[in-house]
Amino acid sequence: SGGGGGNKFPAAPRGIYTVAIADYEAGRSSATAKNPNTLQYNFTCEIADGEYLGTRIWHRVTFIPRGDGEKAKPGHGIAVHFLHSIGIESSGDDFDFDDSEFQGRSFRALVEVEPYDKVSDQGQVYHNERNVIRSIYSKTNQEPKELPPPPAAKAPAPKSVQARTSQPPTGNGRAKTAVPAGDVDSDLGW
Repeated sequence: SGGGGGNKFPAAPRGIYTVAIADYEAGRSSATAKNPNTLQYNFTCEIADGEYLGTRIWHRVTFIPRGDGEKAKPGHGIAVHFLHSIGIESSGDDFDFDDSEFQGRSFRALVEVEPYDKVSDQGQVYHNERNVIRSIYSKTNQEPKELPPPPAAKAPAPKSVQARTSQPPTGNGRAKTAVPAGDVDSDLGW
């Protein structure tokens, strides 16, 4: 399940789990992000019950301001939904909360498994798996009675496109979050 490279956190199978916030770190999105220099939190979460108790999942939430227009800026509702899912009420007009309230909060989430490559210091590539949070459930986005079907597999890009777009893996391969880098968060519209 963890693949090669000594993965210390084998992935739990796809399913709906109770997930608790074990740790968090505040930061800012990059200057080149879609919403530059925006407050974001990187959460270290753990499955809080059952056979996969303690399995770690990294998750990022970007707190995009509502904006001045009649409609909220795209992505704004994701942070509001996240706060509601962990029991912190917010109108979303401003994000007025004490982040110490995050510690130990739990929520229900659809957790999936995605592959990633880890590159050793010697250049050896190991194929691993990690868990990602795909949906977070709350009063407004209720947990389904049955596990939803997995997303359709994406067709591989033609080899000519792969050659132009493939980048060699960098770093140690272990992301601090379970989402792609930048200002992208999950399929809740993220």
